[in-house]
Amino acid sequence: MVHTLRLHAAPFRRIAEGAQTIEVRLNDEKRRAMHPGDVIMFISRENDEQYLTARIESMGTYPSFRELFEGNDPAALAAEGTPEEWKRMYEYYSPEDEQKYGAVAIKIELL
Repeated sequence: MVHTLRLHAAPFRRIAEGAQTIEVRLNDEKRRAMHPGDVIMFISRENDEQYLTARIESMGTYPSFRELFEGNDPAALAAEGTPEEWKRMYEYYSPEDEQKYGAVAIKIELL
């Protein structure tokens, strides 16, 4: 199955360069429909004609973004490794949604 996800410029670039191999998302209904072996088309939010395709290698679910960041290699997340870096996810998702759905680490391989 093929899924589409939109990305801001910085994560789009990091994935394209191979610097980020784990995409962090809310574990909502859309992400629960994804499975290892499926393909994700990442579309740039800045230019709809720019896209990347990747295969899902694995998916790890966590009760919170904090636990996700603590349980994964900061380099794979393209994270700086600062203790509270997980809080930047609140720029995209509310704490209420995090509590309701949890978080998912989607390990990808570019195609």
